[in-house]
Amino acid sequence: MDDVIKELKRDEKSMRFARLKAICEHFFGAPRIKGGHHIFSTGLADQPLVNIQNDKGKAKDYQARQVRQALEKQQQQAVEKSDG
Repeated sequence: MDDVIKELKRDEKSMRFARLKAICEHFFGAPRIKGGHHIFSTGLADQPLVNIQNDKGKAKDYQARQVRQALEKQQQQAVEKSDG
């Protein structure tokens, strides 16, 4: 997961939609699709959904940032569970 978080941070402004979608499907499961919106359930109480859109083949930078933040929270919760 660390490598994916680094990739999201590095490529936040130039992330391809297909890559971001693949990351979301891997970590969050299948999306609910409503028009051009791909909505993923993160399983987090304080950030339950992530919504991504295809903008001419690219993901919007704030959406890549939201995915990265959700993954960081998941990672933090996994560490807290293993410590506690």
